[in-house]
Amino acid sequence: LPMMSMVDRLAAAALSLAPDKVVRALEDVAVKRWLPLPEATRLETETHSLGDDRYAVSLLAWRQAARQELSRFEQIATATVCLADGYGDPPAPLPALAAEHQTELPYTTGALFHGPAFHKLRSLRRDGSGASAVLDAAPGQVPLGALNQLLLDAATHAIPHDDLHSWCADIGSDLVAYPYRISSLELFGETPIAGGVRCEVRF
Repeated sequence: LPMMSMVDRLAAAALSLAPDKVVRALEDVAVKRWLPLPEATRLETETHSLGDDRYAVSLLAWRQAARQELSRFEQIATATVCLADGYGDPPAPLPALAAEHQTELPYTTGALFHGPAFHKLRSLRRDGSGASAVLDAAPGQVPLGALNQLLLDAATHAIPHDDLHSWCADIGSDLVAYPYRISSLELFGETPIAGGVRCEVRF
């Protein structure tokens, strides 16, 4: 289960308690463990109000043990979801990259293993400090969810997961990185579901 699908489920759980609100932010999103899905898996969420439209939400998956009495739901992701009556003003766009160059898409190079339904990068440019991309916002075959989980996932595809050394010499060239934690995610408008979306990444 991709991390951004977990983020989407956490947001949806909070919204189910206050459907007249919007998701304004998520804080301290943490994936406790990866969730392979070789077969149908039971998921559930636990949500606790923290007051002021803030909710502590956990996503749990059923763990089937050899001994039935040891089977149980286990926590796989947590977050604080912040709801609001409306969205705030968005920040100014990031300035353009200083020395960007056209980069081959990671789907064609094999840098990312995602299947065709997740191929949402339409163009990608990088330099030594970040990336600039255009994403296709249409959810296609993937359920839209509360926040367009596919678009959230595609935003991470601009990151050179297998070449972070090109952005920071302190990171070994033999290391591969994937996100498992989000300190904060702020939302400033309705989720796009069609057309191109500009995505800017900075290290």
